[in-house]
Amino acid sequence: VCRAMGDEVGETKACCNFGVAVQMLGRLKMAGRSFLKYMDGCVRGGDREGMGKAYNNLAMLWRMQGKEVLGRAGEAGTADTVEVQADARRCFERANEYLAKYLDLMREMGNRENEGKAYGNMGVCYELMKDYDEALECYRQRLDIAKEL
Repeated sequence: VCRAMGDEVGETKACCNFGVAVQMLGRLKMAGRSFLKYMDGCVRGGDREGMGKAYNNLAMLWRMQGKEVLGRAGEAGTADTVEVQADARRCFERANEYLAKYLDLMREMGNRENEGKAYGNMGVCYELMKDYDEALECYRQRLDIAKEL
C-alpha cells in the first residue's frame, strides 16, 4: 500500500515492523533482509533514529541467531564442541558490531538512555561469549549511565 502511494517513509517503517514480526516467528533470514531494507530507507531519508533502531534490531537478530545455534546444539548434545562455540561466538560478535554502531550513533545524538541500553545489550553478548571481564565493563557503563539519568 505504501509503495503504491509513493510513501517511502511508510514503506521504510513497514519493513521494520515486518522484520520484527517475522523475527518472532523464527524466520531470521527474512527478518534480517527486512531490517537491512529498513536501514537503507533510513539512510536515504536521513532518519538517524531509525538507523539506530535498525542497528539495534540487527544486533538482537544476531544475538538470537547465536542463542539458536547453542540451543540446537544443546538439544543434540553437541553444544560444547569447538565448532558450535565458534559459530555462536561469530553471531554474538556480529551482534556487538551492530551494537557498537548503535552506541556511536546514540552518542552523536546525545541519547544517553539508548547508550545505556547498547552497553547492556553488549554486556549480554559478551556474557554469552564467556568474556566476563568485557561483560562486566559493559554492565558498569550501563549502571553509570542509569545512575546519571
